[in-house]
Amino acid sequence: MQTYKNLLLIIMTGALLSSGCQQARLVGPIDHSKAVPGKVSNIVVTNLNGGAKITYTLPEDKDLFYVEADYELRPGVKEQVKSSYYNNYLVVQGFADTIAHEVKLYTVSRSGVKSQPLSVTVEPLISPVLSTYSTLNYEADFGGIHATFTNTYLANIVMVVLIKDSTGTWEDYDKYYNSVALGAYSVRGLPAVATTFGVYLKDQWDNHSDTLVKKLTPIFETQLDKSKFKDMSAYLPGTPSIYSSSYPMYKLWNDNINDFYHTTQNVSDGAGFPLHFAFDLGVQARLSRMKIWPRQGDWAYTHGNIKDAEIWGTNEDPSKWRPFSFNGWTHLADYHCYKPSGSPVGTNTEADIELSIEGQEVEFPITDPSVRYIMINVIDSWSDAPNSPSGFIHVAEMTFWGQPQ
Repeated sequence: MQTYKNLLLIIMTGALLSSGCQQARLVGPIDHSKAVPGKVSNIVVTNLNGGAKITYTLPEDKDLFYVEADYELRPGVKEQVKSSYYNNYLVVQGFADTIAHEVKLYTVSRSGVKSQPLSVTVEPLISPVLSTYSTLNYEADFGGIHATFTNTYLANIVMVVLIKDSTGTWEDYDKYYNSVALGAYSVRGLPAVATTFGVYLKDQWDNHSDTLVKKLTPIFETQLDKSKFKDMSAYLPGTPSIYSSSYPMYKLWNDNINDFYHTTQNVSDGAGFPLHFAFDLGVQARLSRMKIWPRQGDWAYTHGNIKDAEIWGTNEDPSKWRPFSFNGWTHLADYHCYKPSGSPVGTNTEADIELSIEGQEVEFPITDPSVRYIMINVIDSWSDAPNSPSGFIHVAEMTFWGQPQ
């Protein structure tokens, strides 16, 4: 009986393997014709920035699979683009110059047979990387430089920052990745000594712009001493109560992102948006930037973590803060909690969590006045919309940099 079962198992296994092999043989070209497909015709070239759109009429071949374009971006650097037979065009990209370039077009059958090449000439318009470079500028800023440019074509641009060392050798110092219309980036961490900077742009095809060189002296900045910070709730009318004695405001400056300041969730104790609270920096300072850390763990991008807020500052004597008014306060900057993935509340990606742990930076315009007292005016959170009567917040940490006066 056991021998019969073993024999039956062998027969069934063989049948399955045979079936699997038959299915596997279906993978690959169904048509094994060696016929050479016809060429595309009626070519129309529309030159684009850094490339060209090539429109054509497809041949009548029933086994046509796709159209292929082969070309060189520059001597020795080859590029290839394929377009399905469902389309009547393809786009070649990645050129850095505006001279004439040859593009060879092929049709390819389902059997992988190529047609004879058809040579087409394209003359790209100015490339996005060079167009963007024409708008690049940078000036001295706190701890480094502040660079700006306009990326009109929304290209994937990398801004590379170089500094010249004491031996005159260029060193890579920083990189900024951009694909939006307005590029703005601050390079930090440098002493307030004359430094030779070089900034250039490159794209995804490794096309490089020229290098914009300047000798500048970064503005001195330092992290403000948190031991001097002080809760000013007793002076600012309308400040909400804390959720409990476990979550006082000083948790904002204890250098621990795993605990937090938490306001009441009771309307009778001051909950509701907009919501404001203030603290003393302990010194009048010209602020350069701040970093905000939300409550961590499962609370990231949800519950009472701040989504939008305004940062205000003043030097006015706190005894004059009653009744509450924005008079006497200067609007210094705005904070928006950016979520890299853009996913719904409750769904966080690895990039979301990394940014939550790293904290998000707010830059203060170099024209802002020096201030001693800071007020955070919260507009909304990840759980409550603007003007919500039940709005509350929890924040893990805040750090400030600038130039004490």
